[in-house]
Amino acid sequence: MPVTVVGGAGADGKTTVLELVSKYLVSQGQEPLVIDANPDQNLASFYGLPEELEADMPEICNHWEDIRDYLEGDNPDYPHKDHIVDVSPLTEHSARWAAGDNNDQILQQYSREFEGVRFMRTGTYEAKDIGAGCLHDKIGALTFLLNHMNDGLHGEDRVTFVDNAHGRDAFGTPLYAEGDVILVVARPEKKSIDIMKDYLEMAKQVEEDIGHPINIVVVGNRFSTDPDIFEAQKKIFKELCGDSFVAALQNDEALERGLNAELAGLVRSGFNVAAAGGKEILSNIEMTNQGPRLEQLNAHNLAALATIAETLSTAERIPERKKEWIDLCLGRADYLDKLIDPSVREQKSDFVADKHEHGPSCGHHHHHHRHGPGCKH
Repeated sequence: MPVTVVGGAGADGKTTVLELVSKYLVSQGQEPLVIDANPDQNLASFYGLPEELEADMPEICNHWEDIRDYLEGDNPDYPHKDHIVDVSPLTEHSARWAAGDNNDQILQQYSREFEGVRFMRTGTYEAKDIGAGCLHDKIGALTFLLNHMNDGLHGEDRVTFVDNAHGRDAFGTPLYAEGDVILVVARPEKKSIDIMKDYLEMAKQVEEDIGHPINIVVVGNRFSTDPDIFEAQKKIFKELCGDSFVAALQNDEALERGLNAELAGLVRSGFNVAAAGGKEILSNIEMTNQGPRLEQLNAHNLAALATIAETLSTAERIPERKKEWIDLCLGRADYLDKLIDPSVREQKSDFVADKHEHGPSCGHHHHHHRHGPGCKH
């Protein structure tokens, strides 16, 4: 089943949408895999993971060499393991991991389960990274991991979500090449719409470069609860996005989280927040970011979640698209010419034939990095 990479502008609610879709899939008997690749690394708190479980979850970025050696360590096609990068081509000797098998070593070591959802995280900046690390370095190990995921044609059966960094520049990383679906979450405001349009335009350019359609899905968030305004917002998004626009969530009060949600709950319970002091208020709330339960949502938003989940979980997997996009990324990484023997760069995957001639027409700059202190970003 498909891998969905989630993007959009900051504060547009993409993590909330991802959380709600995951919860809906759990209600339908599925166990999705959700990977936190956002530098904020706030996905665990959104889902309400206990602190001890979050602390026990490994950060993938700290295990790059272990992951590389497990999946490519015995591959004779790569005699110089230090030259392997996140988008190194798969060969017939490359290992795969089974995302649908809870007994798989990768899932056993790097994921944790909570309330029907399986979680992974990349890790984020620390003080030691200042001046030496970059975002691309953190997600490189994840890109490599997804590149070696079972391609879905041999039994992989788990819906996978990647909560990626926000903003248009995130599209320049090869992580998006690993997605069967790109999910863009957008609010009905100019900044968000502008970035949404940029994603659509960049996807169109990649389509031209690789010769395969990019499956990009747009979900509106925080739309009006006024029926007339809601319909007008839908018409605008449909005009801008065409068939890519699939559904929108209304600005349901239940979607509030953090202090807004907890204080509203206190008021509903009869607690007089206006008369109480700050210490008393704090003693009556938990200060969490945990999101709403499905039963708290209005009927419209529940129906929208069903549409979104169906669209994402039934999206067509096209290994050739992923392969050509990864090849495009590899072809644009000019610095690799100095590191890797040309014959290695010529290698193609054992399950997809090369059908695209890469050339200077590429209009995007895909950044790739040798992982570790060698990163020059």
